[in-house]
Amino acid sequence: MTSTQWSTASHDVIPPLEFDLLLTEVPTYLHGLLRSEHEEFREPYAAVRQNIQTVINENSVRSRAAAQPPRSDVAPSRLRTWKKVFEEFGLLYVSDDQRLRTTALGSRVRDLHSDLADKVAGANAHIASLGLAVLGRHTLRSPLTTASYPPETDLHPYRAIWATVRALDDRVHWEELNRVLMHLTQDADLRAAIDHIRATRPASGSYTEAALGRLGTPAVDDGAETRRRITPWLIKAGLGGTILAEAADGFYTLRPEYRTLIDALLSEPAPTPTPQQLLSREAYLAYLIAGLAASDAPETLEDEPVLDRLEAICQRYGSRKIIALSGIPGTGKTRLARMLASRITQNDTYRIQEIQFHERTGYEQFVEGFVPRTDGTGFELKPMTLREINDRARQDPGGRPYVLLIEELTRADVHAALGELLTYIEHRDRSFRLPLSQLDMKLAPNLVVIATMNPRDKSALRLDQAILRRLHQISVAPSPAILQPIAARNLTAEVAVKLLAWYANYAAVLPFGHGEFTQATSEEELGELWHGTLVHTLTDVSGQIRGEFVDAASTYPWA
Repeated sequence: MTSTQWSTASHDVIPPLEFDLLLTEVPTYLHGLLRSEHEEFREPYAAVRQNIQTVINENSVRSRAAAQPPRSDVAPSRLRTWKKVFEEFGLLYVSDDQRLRTTALGSRVRDLHSDLADKVAGANAHIASLGLAVLGRHTLRSPLTTASYPPETDLHPYRAIWATVRALDDRVHWEELNRVLMHLTQDADLRAAIDHIRATRPASGSYTEAALGRLGTPAVDDGAETRRRITPWLIKAGLGGTILAEAADGFYTLRPEYRTLIDALLSEPAPTPTPQQLLSREAYLAYLIAGLAASDAPETLEDEPVLDRLEAICQRYGSRKIIALSGIPGTGKTRLARMLASRITQNDTYRIQEIQFHERTGYEQFVEGFVPRTDGTGFELKPMTLREINDRARQDPGGRPYVLLIEELTRADVHAALGELLTYIEHRDRSFRLPLSQLDMKLAPNLVVIATMNPRDKSALRLDQAILRRLHQISVAPSPAILQPIAARNLTAEVAVKLLAWYANYAAVLPFGHGEFTQATSEEELGELWHGTLVHTLTDVSGQIRGEFVDAASTYPWA
């Protein structure tokens, strides 16, 4: 660990940053009363006040200050006045048993308010995802700063802040940043720094002078100006208050709704800019936004008609079927599936979730399940891939398409893993209750489920009619035609002709596809590929070539 500190500006004041959308027009008292259907409407109006406070809590985080902000402890006469106003509009009434009842109009307004809140939350989550994707790529040493750092500096400062927050009860104090994190310049030192903060942070959460001394030497010591010079790092790491909320005690706390986004980002290896990307601001900015694309593989001329057909199939059947690309290994179905997902979502990473099934994949890994808490204090129920992408799709303000991509569908016990998805994939308007969280859920009509599968897997042969009728299968077959231009680019003409002739003769029986040869650039590599991989797919348990592959093995030119 070096003593170099992060750069701070002695004169800059970060202006208020608001990246998220503000839900400022929700009429708090109306929403609170509409939520109180079937509750008693008589003093002290406890249930009504509780629902009003719930609305206030939900919206106060992102509401600008008003001259007279709503309060749940208003005078009883005030509540009666609001009730009368809303009653005159035909929104609600009080029945003879003194309980609030909503009319059809009131129910519609309440549902629209809830839907609006969900859409705003979805848009804010999308904005946060984009911001996190960019900030997570930032390195301390870059062309965007005039500060001087050692050549070996590789720290990702915002990832360091987020990792510290998640490891330490979802919060970090600005002094912990000042006295510990801001002395770091390398990612490798972060774990020890987090452990030091954990060991030093007072149980009470309040730092005394003695505790601050144990925490470390301040990177910035500018008297009353110190905090102002430190907090810009936290303001930017929190996207201006979107994901980190500032408290009076000096702590910045992660908002719970953004834990999943932070965890997903931190689970991926930290990207590193190349030396060329550090040469100029333009090159570095291009590096920063590169993380926003779901795929950097351009479509080729050969891909375009195939993807056009697959996209049309998704438009026709994607709202009621699982679109399954079916083919043996090496036929390019995973590549096609990812390119298709990128095309459907306009290459937006936020609108794509990918999961690879395996023999142990079950409901708890796919829908929701219990996972260890980050602080080691037991387990917590966490939404998994299906719930995460479905919530995003349902909350999208424009109803744009989202994609759930399941690789190797048939490797898992499909019934056990898919759970309710299997039943409700074709009934998007019906809700169901999740067994663990007991939450009601509907599958979003704009969620397209794309899967890849190997029809020769033993588990694929056991798929029953209930599963098969919910799949729309598209064959992705071995193709000498697809291999031809690839071989022509990578190999000499003579070698390409020999490979294509052999493959065309046996493609229908081989257990691998044309994709196995796409990286070979010489006869030597074709031989290595055969002896290292391909021949082993043709043998039985004793190591002998199986009967149906004897001709293919004996005629391979580089065996």
